[in-house]
Amino acid sequence: MAQAQRQCKPMNARRFAGLFAGSDTNNASEEEALAKFRLLRRMTGEAGMRIVDALELPDVRQAVDAQLQPLRAESPELREALERVDTLGLELTERTRDVCRLAESLKRSEETVEGQRAELAKLAQQLRTQEQTTEALRRDLAKLSVWSKRLHDLWAWKPSRWAILALNVIVYVLCWLIGLGLGVMRDWIGGHL
Repeated sequence: MAQAQRQCKPMNARRFAGLFAGSDTNNASEEEALAKFRLLRRMTGEAGMRIVDALELPDVRQAVDAQLQPLRAESPELREALERVDTLGLELTERTRDVCRLAESLKRSEETVEGQRAELAKLAQQLRTQEQTTEALRRDLAKLSVWSKRLHDLWAWKPSRWAILALNVIVYVLCWLIGLGLGVMRDWIGGHL
């Protein structure tokens, strides 16, 4: 059968359905029914298939159903398959709704992520500015630390007795020299006036 279908030639489905209907038992003329059946048999033979194979072709089945409108009894398998189709249809509808909800949720998440990226970019810029400010403050603090150490060293200096004596001598000598210099200047100025 599989080989016959591979070698099949196309056939006129409506003609096949007409010949099949004419060869059916409802035809009162037996000669006409036999002639139509012979034509049907030749037609399927020329197409390279059996009559039963031709009846399974979708276009032939549709043409036969339209012409003869056959009565078909539902088998338990068909009923079960139809119920399964209904169940699968409901599941598909439910899954489609889930997918739509997930797509909407993903879209909202992407919008939120874009907003957060923009906020993150602003925060990164602020952080760079703060880092620059912090670096400038560190440099200023280092300078102040040096001056603070120098001031601390000055205030923390406690001279010994000998250093105080030496300072007193230096101050005394300076005062004497200043006094001497003032006296000399006074004499010089007085002599020139």
